[in-house]
Amino acid sequence: MTGRASILAGAAFLSFAAGSAPAMISPCAIESMVSEAVSVVQMSDHQVTGPGDGTVCVVTGALQRVFRGPHTVGDVISVGVPCVSNGLIGPQRVVSPTGLEQSPALELHLTAGDGITAYGWGLVFLDALTDSPARQPMCGQG
Repeated sequence: MTGRASILAGAAFLSFAAGSAPAMISPCAIESMVSEAVSVVQMSDHQVTGPGDGTVCVVTGALQRVFRGPHTVGDVISVGVPCVSNGLIGPQRVVSPTGLEQSPALELHLTAGDGITAYGWGLVFLDALTDSPARQPMCGQG
């Protein structure tokens, strides 16, 4: 299963597993939210701190690819990533702190305030930096 397909399958499972209508978001709705990102960037030399006493890890690194948005290559940004479940049922994607640390590269689809889009689904783990955004639309393509 490709990375895109696993993200959509994970979103579908999350919606199904949540079991309540307000928490359900379709994979295509998540994709739509990700597509509205103000910035799309990649970094490969990043540090992870946290979660400490909270539920959020902070990823800090210099941007090595900028595909969209106001950032430039070399900008250092910090992004909060949910890495410990808060126990609530909902669409929030929670990732492993170890996975964040060990990922060779990350693609971030960001809001205007440098938050990850679509409840955390705008984070893509990469094996290496790419020449174009790794996350590509799947919904509506046939």
